[in-house]
Amino acid sequence: MSIALHIDDALSFEERCAAEWPRLVGLCSRITGHRESAEDLAQETLTEAWRLRDRLTDPAGMDRWLSAIARNVCRRWMRSQGREGGRLAAVDDAHAEPADAWDLEVELERAELAALLDRALALLPADTRAGLIARYIEDLPLEEIAARLGSSLGAVAMRLQRGRLAMRRLLESELRAEAAAYGLAGDTGAWQETRIWCPFCGMARLHGSFVPGDHLHLRCPHCCRVHPPGFNVACVSGSNTSRDDLQRLLGGIKTFRPALNRILGVTLDHYRAALAAGTLLCRRCGTPNPVRFEPPEGLDHPATLRDEPQVHARCANCGAIAHEALKHLALQLPEVRAFWRAHPRTRLLPYQMVEHAGTDVWLTTFESLSGSEAVTVAARATTLEPIPLP
Repeated sequence: MSIALHIDDALSFEERCAAEWPRLVGLCSRITGHRESAEDLAQETLTEAWRLRDRLTDPAGMDRWLSAIARNVCRRWMRSQGREGGRLAAVDDAHAEPADAWDLEVELERAELAALLDRALALLPADTRAGLIARYIEDLPLEEIAARLGSSLGAVAMRLQRGRLAMRRLLESELRAEAAAYGLAGDTGAWQETRIWCPFCGMARLHGSFVPGDHLHLRCPHCCRVHPPGFNVACVSGSNTSRDDLQRLLGGIKTFRPALNRILGVTLDHYRAALAAGTLLCRRCGTPNPVRFEPPEGLDHPATLRDEPQVHARCANCGAIAHEALKHLALQLPEVRAFWRAHPRTRLLPYQMVEHAGTDVWLTTFESLSGSEAVTVAARATTLEPIPLP
């Protein structure tokens, strides 16, 4: 599927530094635990990088090179400030592992948790914070962390274990209210506001209910008011998917964002195959059923959306209905998901029908609400199959 989004790969040194700016601000904030100084430290990092640019021998590793400079800049700043992170959270000698339902490696890579995790990291002792950042943010091997900290492998492993336990306690106690909004604490099976903005209107954060291995429901409260009786961004449960599929799709995931990403990726593959073959396999019982391109009967579907481009199949064996609108199919594309990550608040523009190479084509466009950027997807009108744009 063609994406009207072009990026020049031949970026200059200055352009690559500019592109690294948001990441470096976050890294400096995590290392120092001081968000107010992070931008100044990131700027100092880029200034030093420019002065030392002749020493960059591997352009492909520029991100790691900049990270190393940022670590040195932050260490100098912390020494000059005599900072140890203010009030420190307790890191005891408990040997118990955190429960499997809470996985720091997964949570730390969620960009939308950055501010909350910055606060939690700032409450940890400096050496513990440095170890967690090196392992889970910079993704360094234990051997390199041990060398950096001047410790043995066993001591580093123990420090990381204690740090994970301390982080968990913080997110389940004094930071519990904030953590619940990210699905890190509390009952995620109950409906709650998530941190994910609706990609179709950009007017509200999605509300969700998620039980790993059982169901994921995400809907936009604003779109639900505009398109009653309801408007789902994602709906996966035993009504349309087998228990084995549910466990495979959602069983190892704990929070809303990665669960949604998993569903979008798997659903894309499912419907791509169906559009090519004209047959959709039922996710609940495996029966092949013909693909149709009109609103499914018997589905509680908003009347305001019944004329939009869509695909569905009703299983002749178990009666399950699989249904996707064209905007959902477009959202599932990796390029569109990347655009959504880069621009968290987007909105869907009205569909456009154009003629391309003698064929009627639907254009689906998402635009950023914070800038002029947009991404457009083209699909054949009769079958919703992707076609390339010039």
